[in-house]
Amino acid sequence: MMNTRLYDRYTSTTMLLGFDERELTDWSRRYFRYHLLPHLPKELSSTILDIGCGYGRHVMTLMECGFKNTVGIDVSREQIEYGRNNLGLTNIDVVDPLQYLDGKANSYDAVLLLDVLEHLEVDYAIRLLGKIGDALKDGGVLLVQVPNALSPLCVNLYGDVTHVRAFTSRSIEQIMRMAGYLADQFDHFPLGPFPADWKSFIRTVAWRTIFSPLIGIYLRVAVGGTFG
Repeated sequence: MMNTRLYDRYTSTTMLLGFDERELTDWSRRYFRYHLLPHLPKELSSTILDIGCGYGRHVMTLMECGFKNTVGIDVSREQIEYGRNNLGLTNIDVVDPLQYLDGKANSYDAVLLLDVLEHLEVDYAIRLLGKIGDALKDGGVLLVQVPNALSPLCVNLYGDVTHVRAFTSRSIEQIMRMAGYLADQFDHFPLGPFPADWKSFIRTVAWRTIFSPLIGIYLRVAVGGTFG
């Protein structure tokens, strides 16, 4: 079991503090469609589990995209109740993921683990990843999103007090191997700015043409390689 008390008031103290939920959900919808949806199965009948679903914004996006067999779970009752009461979601539940995955071998075409591993101690994370591997069908997809430790200032790590670590491509591969995954079973891709409007278009161009190449040059000079 993980320490769930940290997330008893996660919606009101962190997730939606200072944010308009409708704006955040709309941005998340566009982010998900741009960055994550291309990596998921194309069959709309695919069974998809979103672990650490929060108030269900990604579950809602998947349903809007036509995925009929989508379920979300989270340890935060406040988050789940928000999704049920404000988004009308009935396919999200409060449960520890290790308990939920018991008896669910070969059940899912895809599992989402978005912004979750950075909250977990290594032992729990390894056990969770192992159970996810068992729960995936042959050819199933596990989609993981974590803070990038090689990102300048690593703001996605330090923006949340419940985060315990960030990852490089090497360290995420390390924990995956510890959980029983093989080296040829995973790949990495960046989650940079995306062109949602004219401001984000400028950010996207600046990131791709100036800042990302400069960071690569810095890493090659400082440590002799980009570390992925």
